[in-house]
Amino acid sequence: MSNVSNEAPAPNEAPVPNEAPAPSGSNIFSRAFARYHLKVAAPQNADIVIAVMGVTGTGKSTFIRTVTGQNDVEVGHNLESETSEVKAYRFSYGSINYVLVDTPGFDDSRMCNEELRSKIVRWLVSSYHSGIRLNGIIYIHSIAKPRIQGSAYQNMRFFRQLCGNDALGNVILATSFWDLVSPSVGAERETILKEEFWANMITRGSEVVRLKRDRAACLEVLGRIASSNQVDLLIQQEIVTQDKNVKDTTVGQNTASREVQRFQMTMEKDAKAQKKWFQGRLNEGQRAHKEEMEKLRESQKRAQRQKQQDQRRAEKEHKRNVRDDRKQMRQERRDLEASVRRADPPTPVSLNSIMGCLYGLACFWTLLITALLGDVINDASGGTPADINFCMFVTVVSWLCSIWGVLLWAIGSGFMSRKLLITDVIAVLCIFLAAVILSAKLGVHSCSNHDYTSTNDTISGSPNLKKRCQELQACAAFFWFLFFTYLVEIGGKC
Repeated sequence: MSNVSNEAPAPNEAPVPNEAPAPSGSNIFSRAFARYHLKVAAPQNADIVIAVMGVTGTGKSTFIRTVTGQNDVEVGHNLESETSEVKAYRFSYGSINYVLVDTPGFDDSRMCNEELRSKIVRWLVSSYHSGIRLNGIIYIHSIAKPRIQGSAYQNMRFFRQLCGNDALGNVILATSFWDLVSPSVGAERETILKEEFWANMITRGSEVVRLKRDRAACLEVLGRIASSNQVDLLIQQEIVTQDKNVKDTTVGQNTASREVQRFQMTMEKDAKAQKKWFQGRLNEGQRAHKEEMEKLRESQKRAQRQKQQDQRRAEKEHKRNVRDDRKQMRQERRDLEASVRRADPPTPVSLNSIMGCLYGLACFWTLLITALLGDVINDASGGTPADINFCMFVTVVSWLCSIWGVLLWAIGSGFMSRKLLITDVIAVLCIFLAAVILSAKLGVHSCSNHDYTSTNDTISGSPNLKKRCQELQACAAFFWFLFFTYLVEIGGKC
C-alpha cells in the first residue's frame, strides 16, 4: 500500500514469528479471541474499543485500573511485568461503553520481544476476523526515563509498521509519571519526544497528551478517541484483507531485513572479538616487556643506591678517623703541657694582690654609679624618688667599704681581718637590695617608648625622660657588676 512506512529496520529487533493467517470462520476466531484472555462479552458495534500499548512499566495497567475502577487489573510494583497476556476490560461512562485492551508491554521481563510481538499480531488478526474494530490506540511512554534507549526506537518502529500511516490519526501518544520529575525537566523531555522521537507520527495526525493520576483527566483522553471513527491497522489489512503471509507483510519484511543486519552484526562482533584477542596478546607482550624494563631499571636503581650508601659509609669512616686523630693529638698536647708544668711550676699570684685589684674594681663601679645617680638627681624637676635616694645611700656604703679595703691593702695590715669581712657582707646585702629594687622599678622596656617613660614613677620627673631612663638602666647594670665583685672578694677571704 502507498501509506506503508519505509523506515529502515533497527538491529537486534526481535522478529515476529512467520505463521500462516488464521483460518476463516467466526467460531474459530471467537475461540482464538477467548484464548487471549479477553474476558468480557463480545464487543458490540457501539462499543469504543481502545488498545493500550507501551513499554513495560509505563503505567498501562494503572491507567486502565484508574478509568475502569476495576480492582482486578494487575498493576506491577517491581521489575517483573504483570501483564503477560492480552486482556480486555469493559466499563461505561455516561452513555458510552468502552472496552480497553491491555497488551503485554514491550521489553517484558518474562518473555522476549519476539514472543510478545507475536501475541499482539495474533490478537489483532483474530479480533479483526471476529468483527472487532479498534477506535484508537493509546501508546504510553514514561516521562521519568532520562533517555530513550535503543530498544525504545525498535519498539516504536514496530508500532508504526503495525499501525500504518493511515491509522496514525487514531493514535494518542501519552506521557506518564509526571509527578516523578520536575516540570522543567519533563517539559524538556516532552519537547525531545515531539521534535525527534514522535515527529513523523505527529505530522500524520497522532496527538500527544499528558496523563494524570485522576480519573477525570484519563476519561478526557478516552473521550478524544470516542469521537473518532473505527480504523483498520496495516497488519490487519495485509493479513486478513490482502491474504498475505506474515513474512510478506511490512513487519515481516523488515524483520527479515533485520535478520540480515543481525547476521552482519554477529560477523562484525566476531571480527571485533578476534581483533580484541590479538590486541590483548599484543598488550600482554607489551606489558611483559614493560615489566622486564621496570625490573631492569629497579635493579639499576638498587645498584646506584648501594654505591651511594658505600660512599657515604666510607666518608663517615674517614671523618671518624680524622676526629679520632685530632682527639689523640689534643690529648698528647695536653699531656705534654702537663709534663712541662710539672717540670717548671708557675709562680703563684699573691692573694693580697688579687684582693687589692678587686677593691680597686669595686671603687671603679662605685664611681660610675655615683656619677650616673648624681646626674639623675641633678636633672630631677619634681623631687627625687625614694628608690633613687636608697641607691645613693648604698653607693655611699660601697665607697666606705671599698676605700677601707684599699687602705688596708696599701698598708698591708689587717687585710684579711674579720671586721673587714663583716663590712663586705653588709655592702653585698645593700648592693643586692639596690640592684633588685632598681631593676624591678625599671622593668624590661625600651627607653624610646614614651608611654613607658612618662608613666614610670622612677623615670618621670625629668625634662629628658629617655636620658634619665638610660642612666638608670646603666646604674642597675653596674650595681649587679659591683655585687658580683664583692661576692668574689668574700669568697677569696673565706
